[in-house]
Amino acid sequence: MAGKLNIKVYAGDKGKSATCSMDQIRAFVRQVKEKEDDIKQIREDIKELTNDFVDEYGLPKKEVKVAIRMLKGDIDPDVVSEIYANIADLVD
Repeated sequence: MAGKLNIKVYAGDKGKSATCSMDQIRAFVRQVKEKEDDIKQIREDIKELTNDFVDEYGLPKKEVKVAIRMLKGDIDPDVVSEIYANIADLVD
């Protein structure tokens, strides 16, 4: 099935035609799959790196992960600390 496809792409009332081959579609899907596999491997590498670091220095894993998420999210730890101190008594 290496023939050309004529695909109608709709955007509101206006549509436009696109022509591509099954080989082009398969190549695209292959590239996406390769990228997804790369991302999966990178996530596994980061997880292993984090575990090794936490084990080596005896750090609390959960707190290290939260600190990294806070940095990525541009969260002010002083504000979080103040909120935490003022609501800690509300949670068992």
